[in-house]
Amino acid sequence: MDESLPAAPLAAIVLAGGRSERMGRDKAGIRLGGEPLLTRTARVVAEVARPVVVVAAAGQVLELEPLRVEVVRDEEPHGGPLVALVRGLDAVGERASHVFVCGTDHPRLAASVIARLNDLVQSHDAAIATIGGRPQLLCAVFRTAVRDRAHALVGRGLRSMRALAEQLEVRAVTAEELLDDPRVTRDDPALDSFVDVDTPEDLRKLERPE
Repeated sequence: MDESLPAAPLAAIVLAGGRSERMGRDKAGIRLGGEPLLTRTARVVAEVARPVVVVAAAGQVLELEPLRVEVVRDEEPHGGPLVALVRGLDAVGERASHVFVCGTDHPRLAASVIARLNDLVQSHDAAIATIGGRPQLLCAVFRTAVRDRAHALVGRGLRSMRALAEQLEVRAVTAEELLDDPRVTRDDPALDSFVDVDTPEDLRKLERPE
């Protein structure tokens, strides 16, 4: 297998404008290993995708320098991930055929995992991994052509990524398929790319020495 990582037409959308209610503060600016979570996430996705679009809340302060990313602001404050995804897809437009979508809080995200999902999506609408019995809807690759369906769902008042996934032809990706790629087994053998940080306890676990 070719171990090089793909370039465009894969874009990326990082959803950064959530309420972070369980954390109690804006997750995007939390520092882990001296680097804000959003900065690290954007830096990793930029290794395999362009453009990188960050969807942020109005007035949200972001630490992204010196990364070259595009920032758009939520038109509906805290409208939910599907609303934010639509905003990001509109910003990407026709510049890519596929887009990797994730939240701001994946501190162990590996570029090779993104690349593997992009390899596996093929003719499907999305490539979504199931890890620990849970579909990872906010660490997945989608065709940008799902934008119209996403818009329609938002127009009907729906706000969840699950509502979109139910409308799509999904390539259900297993952990074994991810680890079949030597890039992934080298970079992320435990598939920690899918670990997110929702609570102070989640953060403490990541800060503890291994």
